[in-house]
Amino acid sequence: MLCSIIRCLLICTISIGIISCKSAKDIDTLQQKDNKYIYGEGQGVSFDVAKQYAIQDLTTNLKVSIKYSLQNTTQQENNVLQTKAMSNIRLESQIKDLPSVEVDKIKKSKDKVFVRVKVKQSILKSEIYNRVQFKKQKLLSMITQCDTPSFSNFRVFKTLLKDLTSDISLYQALAENMDYGNNILASLQDSISTKPKYRILWNNKHQYNANEIQDIIASEIAKFIKIDKDSKRDLIIDINSNDKTIVIFLKFYDCDKNMENAIQIDTYMQQSSIKMSSSKSRLGAIIYKAIEAHY
Repeated sequence: MLCSIIRCLLICTISIGIISCKSAKDIDTLQQKDNKYIYGEGQGVSFDVAKQYAIQDLTTNLKVSIKYSLQNTTQQENNVLQTKAMSNIRLESQIKDLPSVEVDKIKKSKDKVFVRVKVKQSILKSEIYNRVQFKKQKLLSMITQCDTPSFSNFRVFKTLLKDLTSDISLYQALAENMDYGNNILASLQDSISTKPKYRILWNNKHQYNANEIQDIIASEIAKFIKIDKDSKRDLIIDINSNDKTIVIFLKFYDCDKNMENAIQIDTYMQQSSIKMSSSKSRLGAIIYKAIEAHY
């Protein structure tokens, strides 16, 4: 009985030692990875040109490093897709302004400047993570009130979402976690799956050719929003005349009836000219350009 107990104790001690050594080895590996620097070298006629080439070289080396890491953490079939997607990310535009990118060495010759830059992978990962959080919160703030982006920030929302998608792709690779951020991206993508929805309310301050002008306005505004009679957002459209020329006012309201945006369109066209097809085309073009300038 005593021998059995001693044998069990020895086995447990050896097992704990093996586990402890393995854990220590894993920690050492993680620390080495956290402290890993990625370098890039470039040369050019000036420091700025050489630095830009060095950053491009650094991003190439970073892609290689990321692909190598992914090969150790993902299945081969998935890895092919992931590394292929990673190669299409323009990393130089994403990391060139980050403070973690340091100039490590500068050499000058008669007509060339040599620059070497470096970045610690763990710090880069942290900075990309912080940038992801900032962009995510900014995007969420745009849809908190009415669930979808408004007319006035729809284009900004789409651009920012595209930037966030790139940053999340980079962070996924750096963190070796290809699932990170996918849920939030899916929900944000749903917000731009259609155009901003508004209910149109007409306010005509003259009767002459009102229906024809309304049709032209509705046709052009539909290129930017989805007209929905059940929407909680309102677009009030005033059609007015100023010395017999057409003036259009577009007033956008959110779901709490707060004004989001207002557009005044001075067409400099007379009401009587709308019967002509060429004038209708011209009016449509004027309305489109005025709306696009605020979109």
